[in-house]
Amino acid sequence: MMFRWRALPWLSRTAGAVGSVLAAIGRRASALPAACVAMALTGAMVFAAVPAGLAAAAAPAYASAALSKVADGTGHGTPNQTFVNAANGFEVGDNAPDDGVVSSGDLVLYRLDLGFTAASARSVRVRWDLADAPYLEGGTEFCYSGAQVTASVQDDGSCVFTVPAGVAESVSRQIVLRGRDTGARVVEGQQARLWVERVSRARNGSWVADGEKQMRPADPVTVVSVPVCCCAADR
Repeated sequence: MMFRWRALPWLSRTAGAVGSVLAAIGRRASALPAACVAMALTGAMVFAAVPAGLAAAAAPAYASAALSKVADGTGHGTPNQTFVNAANGFEVGDNAPDDGVVSSGDLVLYRLDLGFTAASARSVRVRWDLADAPYLEGGTEFCYSGAQVTASVQDDGSCVFTVPAGVAESVSRQIVLRGRDTGARVVEGQQARLWVERVSRARNGSWVADGEKQMRPADPVTVVSVPVCCCAADR
């Protein structure tokens, strides 16, 4: 008995998944038993139908993080306050510790609260993402060890906390961003982001993210600078 095959819609939709299987079989596919080809076809269809949600979940960091701004700018009300303020004729200046403005060279102060839950041994990296804050730069003053959790400063300015197995510890740190020179311009909307992520050592010794990631946005700030003429006059 002769059978006439015709294209079916569901077969065309799985052609992409099956293509790689048939390519591996090569030109001799027609010489293989029909059962083998049918098994390959069924396997490809099942593989293509696996929902993306069934992918392996990222390894948990077993860490919590809270970031809160303490002040933008320092020395307010003292002789150490920045020159760029309303009292010196600047329309946009750093007049208060909570006005969202910081002068070049001055600091935005934050409080970082980290909590590590008792679990298996692991490493957790804390790093600034300044892609949307090119006129701010981070520091590493916050990177020091706790009672049992150890910390190490990395060449890229990040900090890796190593948590021993079974250790639960909470640490609070002051973490800062420094305003960069804007060339006497007012630069608004500088928003940094802080990442807290599980990492492990790669073969080349570098740290790579290999698990859960948490992002904490910092409040956006405006960065201002003193014009060169004003610096000269102030001297």
